[in-house]
Amino acid sequence: MAHSLLWVGRTESTGGVYGPNQEYKSRVYGGVLLACVAYPLGTQFGSWMDALRQMWNADEYRKQASEQTAAILRKMGTIQVGDTLTDFSLEDIDGQWHRLSELVIDKTLITFVKPDCDACLIELERLRESARGPDDYEHVLLITSANPLHLQKLRADYGLGCAILYDEERAFGNTLKVRSFPFNIIIDGSRVIEEIHANTLLPEDYERFFEEVRSRDVETAGVSTYGAKE
Repeated sequence: MAHSLLWVGRTESTGGVYGPNQEYKSRVYGGVLLACVAYPLGTQFGSWMDALRQMWNADEYRKQASEQTAAILRKMGTIQVGDTLTDFSLEDIDGQWHRLSELVIDKTLITFVKPDCDACLIELERLRESARGPDDYEHVLLITSANPLHLQKLRADYGLGCAILYDEERAFGNTLKVRSFPFNIIIDGSRVIEEIHANTLLPEDYERFFEEVRSRDVETAGVSTYGAKE
């Protein structure tokens, strides 16, 4: 009875006798040591798993987005990769008229957006995070039929430096039969369509796009004019 109450154990290394306090301390120290080793490894493993998960999610998203775009383009029946986009004329939200051929200096991203569309706001946020300044924004055009006053506020809120064209009553969008938003078209300097994405671009897509136009601009100018991202 006394033995069960006192609980006496024996260490294997010294052969000494120790009581419950020593046993408790031993377990605590062992637990702390295990935590010190396991936590960094577990954190690193979690980071690796998060990276793999994001890669898988991005690949899965691109697959689904590609299928969705193909279905939408079949339904539209107006444009395909390789077509030359119409040299349209639209007024910007500051009241100036522009022809597409005047705005396109090289590879350009044209994005149809609706400010009341959550996916479009995500698109604008990703654009803002990826663009470094005026040189990048020269390669982006936003087209929308929203109220110009609303768009001016949106431009200020998001700090957008690209041209925002007002498609009154969706005249141009309806010509192309754009019905889903955001809708992204990437064209070259001759307005030939290189890519179409009937969905939101991923941050990596923006990085890839801007890296390409930056390298082209550097080759053309002979020097780099891009500063660090703010």
